Amino acid sequence: MNRYIVDIGTLQQIQLFGDVYAEAIASIRSDLAEIEVDRASKDSIGRHWYGFRVRVVDKENGQKFYLHTGLIFLPSTRIGLMVEVDEANNHGPYKQLCERLESTDSFLRDLQEAQYLKLFLPEKQLNELLEADLPRQKRILAGFFQACVEAIVSIAKDRPFRFKMKDLDDMYNAALLYREALDYQSDLTKVTVNEKDRDNFGQYASGYRYWLSDKNGKHKMYAYFGVIFSFKKEPAGIFAEIDEFSNPQEFNGVFERIKEGKSYWIHKEKGFLKLFMKPEYKEKWDKASAAKQKELLEAFVKECSENMVLAAKG
Repeated sequence: MNRYIVDIGTLQQIQLFGDVYAEAIASIRSDLAEIEVDRASKDSIGRHWYGFRVRVVDKENGQKFYLHTGLIFLPSTRIGLMVEVDEANNHGPYKQLCERLESTDSFLRDLQEAQYLKLFLPEKQLNELLEADLPRQKRILAGFFQACVEAIVSIAKDRPFRFKMKDLDDMYNAALLYREALDYQSDLTKVTVNEKDRDNFGQYASGYRYWLSDKNGKHKMYAYFGVIFSFKKEPAGIFAEIDEFSNPQEFNGVFERIKEGKSYWIHKEKGFLKLFMKPEYKEKWDKASAAKQKELLEAFVKECSENMVLAAKG
């Protein structure tokens, strides 16, 4: 068994590496991507890695990536300086990147772990990095990260589409079901669907706008129910929503007071309140018969709508 050595000087040098690396990345000016270091992420540093998260946005199409970069020193895998694309945080482009991203002179591709695609700084450049002066270290680090990011962005945007013809039938049938679900019965709410709103079916959303209020017609809101499915932003899924622009009087109260439901979880962003179907509820819905699917969808939008009205009442 090897002796255990705790060298404070080495640990301080590792911290200095993190500071220098973050500065190097912050200095990058890329024509392809916007890059933002996120050192506050809770999974930036762990037992076998030292680094930070980086948010990346494709300047052309807005596609987002959440990468991890830094030193990895797990003996059972390759060790060194790497940029990592994990499947959980980059689900949309992950498969495409695994299939098409290859090693270059700037980085070495590694996929020893199925859910983690890593790009390593080659050993020659790593040795050069450890012997260089500070300005040269920053140039090597910035060049490595920029090469990785621009390769990721370039390959991820080259995404051929894949679907089965039956999927088009499913899209149509689901759209009918969203409309039927809004005919739910409730003692608390009144719903009027606006079938002519141009926002009902858009580039990345499918559903219906509807006026929502309590039974007395007070606390009136203009809501949306259906599915949002953009590959350029998250989250996606079956949801109900109100936006601040359409609901200037009620939005803030609902935004602040809404509670999580049995069938939905809450996503808040500036100007938008989205109530997304919980994964376990969606799994149950996927496996249900057609009649049961309608019942479950009605229960979902009913709970969302009733709880929005209750939050509006305060």
